[in-house]
Amino acid sequence: MSCARNGKLVKVVFAGESGVGKTSVIERLTNGVFTEQNPTVGAAFTVKRFSSENKSVMLGIWDTAGQERYQAMSCVYFRDTVVCVLVFDLTDERSFKRIKVWKHLCSEANLKYNVCDKTEKQRCGAELANNCGVESSGIPIYVLVGNKLDRKGREVDQSEIEKFCRENQIEHYVETSARDGTGVKTLYDKIGEEACDLVVLMRASGIELSNAVNTVRINDAESEHSRKCICDF
Repeated sequence: MSCARNGKLVKVVFAGESGVGKTSVIERLTNGVFTEQNPTVGAAFTVKRFSSENKSVMLGIWDTAGQERYQAMSCVYFRDTVVCVLVFDLTDERSFKRIKVWKHLCSEANLKYNVCDKTEKQRCGAELANNCGVESSGIPIYVLVGNKLDRKGREVDQSEIEKFCRENQIEHYVETSARDGTGVKTLYDKIGEEACDLVVLMRASGIELSNAVNTVRINDAESEHSRKCICDF
């Protein structure tokens, strides 16, 4: 069962402070390797197909810059996000405390631009709540990630994380190490399953969120590398 139309991607955005390892997690997730990374400038983009049993979806993954000077641009990259992955450094308490800022920026961007028009958005919320119990704010879906699990000197307690998830209605939390790969497969599965299930649910409910679900088009005239990313649904 495919979850998106031909040539279009489900938008996934990684957000968090500079230096928490977003780019390294994405590199491990997409290519299975770890490399030391310089800070991202603006944003970077890659694609990855998620397949599990009878589900298949192409993910368009955005890696956003964490430096404060780029936050004014964040609405551009957060707009129409389906899954937002909020990443912090387990050895840096400040990066965890700043997660609420990144969540707010993503939420504001999607309220400002809307994933559909006002009437449709209200219906989306009602339909999704009726079908799976999520609230009208269930788009985008948020996944919280504590990275650098391999490092000593943990500064963020599990109780703090659990409290944050409860207060912000975040169901999924994963601890990862981009360096040794711990937890990255689990994270990938959660992203893919949530993205695919939400798209299927919206279609079953007769909801068309074309901008949110089908954010990026792949040009048939692009390079062979890009052609591998074209959905064949």
